[in-house]
Amino acid sequence: LVYLAMPFQGIGFGIFIFAIKYYIVTITPDRLKASAQGTAEAFYYGLGGLVSGLMGGGLTDAFGLSTTLLVGAGGVILSSAFLLGNILAERRKGIV
Repeated sequence: LVYLAMPFQGIGFGIFIFAIKYYIVTITPDRLKASAQGTAEAFYYGLGGLVSGLMGGGLTDAFGLSTTLLVGAGGVILSSAFLLGNILAERRKGIV
């Protein structure tokens, strides 16, 4: 089952990378675009992988795999709600 889901991860990550780069370019002033892109990449390529691995391993050891997956799903829902709220607020202001 995991092997069947892997192509969707690749597609999803490709969409994520494109969307986050577009979003950063849209909201960042011209003089800070390169810094904003570099900072974002440091987080989702470097720091994100390190922190998520440590937290996921710790949660799985302490509470089991089901709880870890539920926490991860909750994080996805919260971050999606935050991003959607931010986009809607910017549209109301006329930024995006």
